[in-house]
Amino acid sequence: MKNDSGHHWLEKISASLGLDSTCQDWGVENSDSERLQEFMLFFESHIPLHSWAFEELGELILQSANDKMESGEFSEIELGEFRQFLLKNHQKFPEVTQLWVGLSEDPDFPVAGILYSCVAC
Repeated sequence: MKNDSGHHWLEKISASLGLDSTCQDWGVENSDSERLQEFMLFFESHIPLHSWAFEELGELILQSANDKMESGEFSEIELGEFRQFLLKNHQKFPEVTQLWVGLSEDPDFPVAGILYSCVAC
């Protein structure tokens, strides 16, 4: 996932969000269920420096949402906002969407089923 300037774009995103840019699996290792709303707002206001930026942010959001769902922290309002986010933005991270849709029947990834239902719309 490098462009000509290496991970410069990922370092900028990480600095903006206060995340570790040196992780192997950036979106998974930096996930934080308590910051899901912040990550979604950043995604929607972010102008990507590289085509993979939305893919990385998409994975960060999906993993954070999955963690939130597994812990039972999602309110109905938050879940509705998350669904709206997916309906509006899933096409901006097609690689990650495809990967997570493939997990839609795996009980360890409850958010994948929500994503699947949004993609099918």
